[in-house]
Amino acid sequence: MCTIYQASNRLVLGILLVALSFATAPPVCVAQPDLRQQVDALTAATSLDRPGMLPWHMRLSFQLFDPKGKPKETGTVEEWWAAPDRSHVVITSHSLNETLPGSSLTSGRESYLIHLLLREVVHPMLVIKNPSNFIPAVVSNTFGQKSLSCTTLLMIADLKGPSDKYCIDPDTSALRILMYSGVRSDALNDLSTFANTQIARAHTIAYRGHTAIQGQIESIEPFDPDHSGLALGPVTPSWDGVTAPQLLTRPSPAYPRAAQVSGQGGFAVLHMRILANGKLGPIDTVASSGTTFEEASTDAVGGGPMCP
Repeated sequence: MCTIYQASNRLVLGILLVALSFATAPPVCVAQPDLRQQVDALTAATSLDRPGMLPWHMRLSFQLFDPKGKPKETGTVEEWWAAPDRSHVVITSHSLNETLPGSSLTSGRESYLIHLLLREVVHPMLVIKNPSNFIPAVVSNTFGQKSLSCTTLLMIADLKGPSDKYCIDPDTSALRILMYSGVRSDALNDLSTFANTQIARAHTIAYRGHTAIQGQIESIEPFDPDHSGLALGPVTPSWDGVTAPQLLTRPSPAYPRAAQVSGQGGFAVLHMRILANGKLGPIDTVASSGTTFEEASTDAVGGGPMCP
């Protein structure tokens, strides 16, 4: 399924997302949570960028995978953080070398996945501004040998649309798994504590069983921003002034003929930039089960009303 959005004023990132499935035990219904209270508590417990947090320096190693889920390249990210608008990030890998602030964000699949990993290491919990717009449904799901309490968020205005989900360990209230729009899963493991914050040293971001990137926190420690000698400033785009996307059309990709004849299923996840004028920038494949599904999905997006 393809979703096209209209946006204006500032650059917006868009992703074409196609179905995800997990092999879990049948869900068991449990008590519904106070959504705002639980989200606020998990955010406060897991966010390294929350107000009042002491400055820190983190070194993160990562392994990138190709769109089919095969290992591709490794690299490192270092971040020195003093406040939401005062940080310094250095990314080093074969295909990407960035120092922020000081250079422009690089586009493309690798940059998207690395920045996604870093953002979710620092602030893993969902950002929910209006809990009243969602209906939370809580079930108990088993992942491997572990039973987790999972909250699915359905938008009241679109109960059949994609949903987000977060899963916590009922024994410790620790955040363990995130699923965004039913397509991406983030498994948080090797839990430890830094400055009264629950951190997961191991992260995996996967699309329908295809691992896209894995990260491991090698070290995290306090640092003194006033004596660091580093240029500290905003390292991600400011989203002030962004107009909320509006759905214009939802074209369906043409099912590849050969796959249809053979009864083969498949998926593709695309990353793209929706520019301020509504046009699409370059389209990159984040994950897929085959070239034919990539081409069909790219054609569907490229044939939308906002494309050049």
